[in-house]
Amino acid sequence: RHLAQEQSIQPDGTLIPSTCHGKLDTMFSETSGGKLTPRCVYTDLEPSIVQEIQRSPEGGIYSAESFTADKDDATNYSRGHYSIGRGHIDRTMDKIRRQIEKCDYLQGIIITASIGGGTGSGFGALLTHRMYQEYRQKTKIQFSVFPSRRISPVILEPYNAVLRLNQELDLSDSNKMTVIFENESLYKICSRHDNIELPNYPDLNNVIARTISSVLAPVRFTGPITCDLNTIQTNIVPYPRISYVVASQLRATPADQSSIADMTASCFAPDSTTTDLTQPDGKLLSTCLLYQGLSSVGQINSALMRLHTMRTLKKTSWVPTPFKVGVTNSPYQTDMSLCALINHTGLESSIVSLNNKYDSLYSRYAFLHWYHGEGMEKNEFACAREMTAAWQCDYGHENRGFENYYRYRYRHEDEDDSSESESSGGGEEEIETAVKKTRWHGE
Repeated sequence: RHLAQEQSIQPDGTLIPSTCHGKLDTMFSETSGGKLTPRCVYTDLEPSIVQEIQRSPEGGIYSAESFTADKDDATNYSRGHYSIGRGHIDRTMDKIRRQIEKCDYLQGIIITASIGGGTGSGFGALLTHRMYQEYRQKTKIQFSVFPSRRISPVILEPYNAVLRLNQELDLSDSNKMTVIFENESLYKICSRHDNIELPNYPDLNNVIARTISSVLAPVRFTGPITCDLNTIQTNIVPYPRISYVVASQLRATPADQSSIADMTASCFAPDSTTTDLTQPDGKLLSTCLLYQGLSSVGQINSALMRLHTMRTLKKTSWVPTPFKVGVTNSPYQTDMSLCALINHTGLESSIVSLNNKYDSLYSRYAFLHWYHGEGMEKNEFACAREMTAAWQCDYGHENRGFENYYRYRYRHEDEDDSSESESSGGGEEEIETAVKKTRWHGE
């Protein structure tokens, strides 16, 4: 809906006359009847959400090829990945292939999912693996809802998220980038920037939709400094495993008249990012600043010079110029806005929080029978936890250096192992000890 409004497309798929539309064929395809339909596929393992979209006021813009659903819901990762998801993946990939065949040139693929639920984690991991096999060389940008530190609507969220991340990290896809959203941070953005006292899920989804629209603006509209999806991904991701970024979006109306430098500096504020980056030793790796509206290139250069001199913005020494800029003139945009994609090592604190919640459940072997009953092997839980522990180390290396990090980490592990052996007499089971050894105790 947000993309259609920006390009002056009505809910029935027809164009609003006498308006600027941009590059329509980027995100929409034209049918034989002259109707524009989105280049997208909605897939779910239970039909209620898909049916709700079809019955919505914007449902008429979609074609029948845009939807696919199964008859049962995936309540956890194993149902989405092994039992129900295995029978649904081929139908979904067939729908995706048909949409891709309509493209003259496939630049990249956009994926949206929540990794805390059963479908988003289990079936999402299955879909990511198939996309990697068939479209390995294409840019893939994923927008994922990541588990929050304190707000969690799903009890099994730590299990589902860690198992999903294990599949993604194991692929090491060099052409993939993931933009992370936490519900807790989305609530802060809605209340402080959108002035919504009691945000609901449509309000949170609107923040995500604005971010996706800003990322896709350079490929839909023209501007003095444009960049395609491949350029964005190439300039943000230094290593395949450090490909998880957060977003920040600010908007200045003509009545506000806040300077570009102030708006650019504010996008790194804790209440503006979609994930908390307040870790004291966190450092900035790379950033893509996407400006929309009437933006002066000279003022943008001045804003970048100010970022280089900000003491509160810590940067790594091996990335001397961590800023990539894109400027787009959108006819729909009546005010000036900025969307920043930030690759920051402060994400380590979110990984630590997720790993600790996973350890709390797994130390008691809670809820594991639901996963084993769907065909999961027991060692997959330990392997997934080891993978996220290694992922946490990747960010720890950047925050404290290789030598300092390992000295810090193993000193705490030795203290923990000695205390555990004194209290339990050395009678711990092997699998539980393995989980505790991979836990980082620095939070």
